[in-house]
Amino acid sequence: MTSVSLFTNEFYETSSSTTERFLDNISTVSNNDTFDSSTNATFSKSDDKSSSIENITNWIWIIGAPIVFILGIIGNSGIILVLYRMNRWKKLTYKLILILAISDSVVLCIGLGRQWLRFALDLDIRLFSDFGCKFFVFLIYFSMHFSSWTLVCATFERYLKTRHPFRTYCVNVSKILKITYVFIIVITLGLDCPLLLTNELKINTENSRTCNNTSIETSNYEEKYFVFIDFAWLCFIPFVLMTFMNFFVGRTIKRSFRRTVRYIPDPQNRERHLIGNKKLTRMIFWTSVYFLLTTLPISIHFCVDSFLKPGSTKETSDKIDLSEAILYLFQFTNYSANFYIYCKFKDAFREYLPCKRRSRFSLERQSLSVSRGSRVTTLTNADYSVGNGSVPEFQENVNRTINETQLS
Repeated sequence: MTSVSLFTNEFYETSSSTTERFLDNISTVSNNDTFDSSTNATFSKSDDKSSSIENITNWIWIIGAPIVFILGIIGNSGIILVLYRMNRWKKLTYKLILILAISDSVVLCIGLGRQWLRFALDLDIRLFSDFGCKFFVFLIYFSMHFSSWTLVCATFERYLKTRHPFRTYCVNVSKILKITYVFIIVITLGLDCPLLLTNELKINTENSRTCNNTSIETSNYEEKYFVFIDFAWLCFIPFVLMTFMNFFVGRTIKRSFRRTVRYIPDPQNRERHLIGNKKLTRMIFWTSVYFLLTTLPISIHFCVDSFLKPGSTKETSDKIDLSEAILYLFQFTNYSANFYIYCKFKDAFREYLPCKRRSRFSLERQSLSVSRGSRVTTLTNADYSVGNGSVPEFQENVNRTINETQLS
């Protein structure tokens, strides 16, 4: 009886302990399931956020790239058309402006066009062949550097003619500038040609193609050294030089205006001279400022990106790609806005547009006909006055006719 009771108590204790362990296991399993479900929910939220950032980046390139591209091609074509109508190909300044318009168009086609094809059509021109991979990587950097230093040479030519006008007549400035320009091109080629050796087309096991560095050493060179070379040669050095030269050009123009305005007695001509001086100074200032605003942020971004992106999470990488898309697209506006800056601040450039040129010809014909009619009427009145013996009135009418002819 006692043994049975003891057995019964032991049985109940064993069964109760087993039940408790079973319940503990159930609670543990349920807790693990809850943990796994919460973890999966966290990962799904992170993936959704990452995919939304990636979609925003794609739409920025799909929508923004064609707008900047079309405006840039129209603007650069307008520059070439205006230079053709001006017919001043012999001057070095206009040759540099023509080269700048062509190089800007190349940057838009190779850089901006490639980005749109990648995100809109899933087509990359660098993946067609190994030569295309090497060549297009080299060409985008070379065309950007070439465009920046062409603008520097154009500013330098204007600086010499404004700052030292008499020396330019004694020294062959065009020859010196051409030699300097060729020397800059050689340096640019020396900096960018290694890109032909550090990049190649790679085909993975899944038959997917990538245009990437040839080795870890070349990757370290581009990520740690070339980004700073690009920053200095593309943005920092050109901006410092252009700011220095534009400062002295603006100061020289102001000094010449103060000396010249004393010898302009007519208030209208004096005001016209003042407005023209202000427009010229504004054009110089805003061209340099816009160049800095568009090239400096993306250059700094590439320097920071070389240290942050390796080893980062997918969400951080997508955020870096989003900022790169915004800043890179903003940089491309620098290669699209020169035409509109010229038209805004330079009346002589705007007058040679096709629509303005027609209106200008019609105004010239009207003013010419009016001046001829007034001249005939005045001379007829003058002859009548001379016939009546009024010589002072005849002289006054002749002076008025001369003034009207000069104003027209």
